[in-house]
Amino acid sequence: MAAEAKAAPDPKPPLLIPAKTVAEAKTLNGVQGHLVVITSAVEQSFLIDQFAQGSDIAIGATDEGTEGTWLWTGGPEDGLQFWNGAGSGSGGNNTNNFYTNWSGSTEPNDSSGEDHAQLRFSASYNWNDIPTSWTMHYIIEWDAGLMSDDNAADIVDAGEGDDIIYGYGGGDTLTGGEGND
Repeated sequence: MAAEAKAAPDPKPPLLIPAKTVAEAKTLNGVQGHLVVITSAVEQSFLIDQFAQGSDIAIGATDEGTEGTWLWTGGPEDGLQFWNGAGSGSGGNNTNNFYTNWSGSTEPNDSSGEDHAQLRFSASYNWNDIPTSWTMHYIIEWDAGLMSDDNAADIVDAGEGDDIIYGYGGGDTLTGGEGND
């Protein structure tokens, strides 16, 4: 996994849907990005170790199509269901053997029409469902076989804002617009 973080001190992160659109518009070695999809405890620990800066982040998950049917939105998992129902205390459960880390037994709870998900850096690194109207920081993930090659030259075409590339070894190029790249 190669990743880019949109993190503090960006004073006004984008609304959730524009963040998804921005993520999908960015490329790395010609591969389209997407909001990060967390499919294992190891991957979540990696994200926490690399990007924990106190800001909660949007993850590529939604139940917007059918309430309680949580699907991944991006990467090879795009469209696959990983959770069914409300929180585990209300009978919800993970599906297709996917990793989940919802907060306690009550999340996801669809409070006020929450159809997307966040990784909460501010609260024990668990997941919470959130409304579309929230502004969120985010991490972009790219999936490609050779991007983790230690000798690969990773090239990011990123827009404005603060961009970070975790590019293993090799010659990495970060091209951005305005902001600290």
